[in-house]
This record gives sequence, C-alpha cells and structure tokens, in this order.
Amino acid sequence: MSYIPSAGAVVAGVDGGRHTGTVLRAAGLIAERHGAPVVVAHVLRPAAVVTPGHCEVEGQDVLDAVVEQIERATLAGLAESSAPCSVITRMGEPARELVRLARLTAARAVVIGQACSKSRFALGRVAGGVGGRLRRSLPTAVLLVPAAQPDTN
Repeated sequence: MSYIPSAGAVVAGVDGGRHTGTVLRAAGLIAERHGAPVVVAHVLRPAAVVTPGHCEVEGQDVLDAVVEQIERATLAGLAESSAPCSVITRMGEPARELVRLARLTAARAVVIGQACSKSRFALGRVAGGVGGRLRRSLPTAVLLVPAAQPDTN
C-alpha cells in the first residue's frame, strides 16, 4: 500500500519488533480520539535489504517478506481500532523518513517504540536516538511507547 491519507494523520513508526503491537494500539487509540487516520510506517535501511553478494531478486524477496509481516502485524495491532489505516514502507534512515512522512501528512502525533527500558539509558536514547531527532524536528507530539511486558501472573 502506498496511499497517503489527508492531513492530521497519526504516524506509527514500526519495525516488526517487540514494540510493534503496543505502538499500533497506542496509535489506533490516539487516531480514534481525534477522528484521524493511522499511517503505519516501516523504514528499511538499504543495507538491511540488499547486501553485497546477493542478487536483486533475493533482496526483493526479503523486502516482500518484511512488508507482509508488517501488514499482518498492522491488522492484528489495529484490530480493535475503527481508524482508517494505510501501511507505507520506505527505504532510508528511520528518523529522516519519519520526519518527512509526518510533515507530508501534517501529523497530529508520531508514535514509536522506546528503544531501551532502563531509565538511565532511555534518557540518552530519547535525547539522541530516533525519538530525540523526531522531537527536535517536529512541532507535533512524539510518543515513545515501551514494549508490552509479559504477564507474570
């Protein structure tokens, strides 16, 4: 899917990792509250798709598998949300591409996973990681969502 919705979207940056479901649920809740669509964005670094010695077809197979995984996770993560949704996969540096997409959609909010759960390390990641770059580059809310904790009961 490459449809980009009208202004006021909630951008959910996902990577298919342990934060994905939580990020999607948070983005869906925010979007519903504001009557906004959700744009699920997955940004691949070029080296993650095609590495030296692999032919272009193998690289495309990897990309197709990742896109399919993100689309499945999106359907599962937004199953309880009534917000319209689109999935976009881009190549490039994650912070830069999320900033571009947030500006393009005049995003109400950008939701991403928190890189580190330990508070003393998280501050450094927020200040200098993808979250920090988003906060410095955008005039909109940036929500860092921790990964869902396993149920210990």
